[in-house]
Amino acid sequence: MILTSPLRVGEPVTLSAWDDLALMYAIQRQDERALAVLYDRRASRLLGFVMRFVPEQSDAESVLLEAFSQAWRDADERSVLSGAFFGHGGAVRTTLW
Repeated sequence: MILTSPLRVGEPVTLSAWDDLALMYAIQRQDERALAVLYDRRASRLLGFVMRFVPEQSDAESVLLEAFSQAWRDADERSVLSGAFFGHGGAVRTTLW
């Protein structure tokens, strides 16, 4: 799908070309495609972080999915710039504890 990038107004780009900050703003507007792109981009790294605390992969994947679900549900209440989404494992740390 071709959309207009919020960073380069009028220039068509694919959603996957957006940076993480633009994706997080789109998630705040309940754009499911943005969440999917962010998940595809960050899930493997975040899974590695989760597996430090939850060594069983299937359990760690459940924690990660819950973290993304929580971020989706609370997106309008979270500050994108504070890193509360996934900066430094934000939503993942909240889910773990």
